[in-house]
Amino acid sequence: MLFCIESIGAPRAAYRKPILLWAIVVWVSLTLAACGKSESHEAMPAHAPAASQSSSGTGLGVDRPVRDATTVDVTIFDFGYELDVSDLVPGAVQFVVTNTGNMPHDFAIRGNGVDAKTTMLRPGQSATLLVELAAGDYRYICTIPGHDMLGMQGDFTVE
Repeated sequence: MLFCIESIGAPRAAYRKPILLWAIVVWVSLTLAACGKSESHEAMPAHAPAASQSSSGTGLGVDRPVRDATTVDVTIFDFGYELDVSDLVPGAVQFVVTNTGNMPHDFAIRGNGVDAKTTMLRPGQSATLLVELAAGDYRYICTIPGHDMLGMQGDFTVE
């Protein structure tokens, strides 16, 4: 009888780790699946170029290089950004954004009265986002649900 009690208890403890692992896999899968269910995700043919910029009011709506703007190259990778400039001065700033990751992402800037973003960029696509930045603090993020929590966000100050 003692043998049966021990053998029943052992398998239950052995199942706890696989169940936890399964729950983590399901959570990550659901988070990544949200990419396809985002309202901001725009259906584009695979060969179509991304639109130059999309904004909710404070982008300048220009899809070509601007002579007097500071240019910041932004590289998107899966769950992170790399900006080639860390110090910005007030004025027109042109963010040239390229998605080198394996999934769709966007690049949004918020703060100090600015709320602008690129269109959804598929892997290999680029877009330009031109904004007028005053002195102050700003945050950049990927607006796909959960991507900011996975590292796709950061802060910068314009001085």
